[in-house]
Amino acid sequence: MDVTRHRQADEELRRVDEKYRVILDNLNAALCETDLEGNIVKVYDSFCRLSGYSEEELIGNNITDIFVPEENREYARNLRRYRVEKKVALLYDMEIVLKDGSRKWVIASSGNIYDRDGKAIGGVGIHMDITPRNSCNGNWSWPNKPPKRPSVPKRNSWPI
Repeated sequence: MDVTRHRQADEELRRVDEKYRVILDNLNAALCETDLEGNIVKVYDSFCRLSGYSEEELIGNNITDIFVPEENREYARNLRRYRVEKKVALLYDMEIVLKDGSRKWVIASSGNIYDRDGKAIGGVGIHMDITPRNSCNGNWSWPNKPPKRPSVPKRNSWPI
């Protein structure tokens, strides 16, 4: 490939990367990426706004240890294991703890990130604050919840 075409390809890649970064940073949803153990490797501005943490405070820390209340951590780890082992995306609601100690309810969609050989190397999660909706009736529930399967972790979660 000649130098000019290589520069053009690099510029196009930067432009596309910037376009999607702007979209993700301005979503009304918080997005982050983790490794297979749940350690945060990338966050977007929207995730920092939701959580109250800066990017520097989040990178390298375990998402479950930071955000999930102690009583729900085993459940969250089981969700991650199930997602990776079954190679499925999940949709679930969960209470999280923010930097200031307050709690919010989020609906989360999480999926695996794969390498070129199809091996899971991490995960990506999109989180939307549903606290106002949840607090209207005191308890969030899905209107058309699919039947639970024994192999799917309990609570409000299922493959999507």
